[in-house]
Amino acid sequence: NKFYWGVFLPAVKYGLLDVGYYFANEEQVHDLLKLKFLKVETPNEDTGEIMESLGSTTTMSTFEFETYLTNIRAWAAEYLNCVLPFPNE
Repeated sequence: NKFYWGVFLPAVKYGLLDVGYYFANEEQVHDLLKLKFLKVETPNEDTGEIMESLGSTTTMSTFEFETYLTNIRAWAAEYLNCVLPFPNE
């Protein structure tokens, strides 16, 4: 979690800035990433209507969190031309 907030999110923030998006802080970047990668769609079984909600990183297992980071790394490489570090780098 320290790595995510101290290294990973700032790197994404700077990658976004390089392509023209301004985010004031890491909390805003975190919210953006949750919107992109943790959106959950729940259908109403009676009407078929879909409600969207956001998942939470605080309830993720280690495997789920690493999958989340892997998805962000792939997105950042493709859309931000940014290589995000791993904790051991």
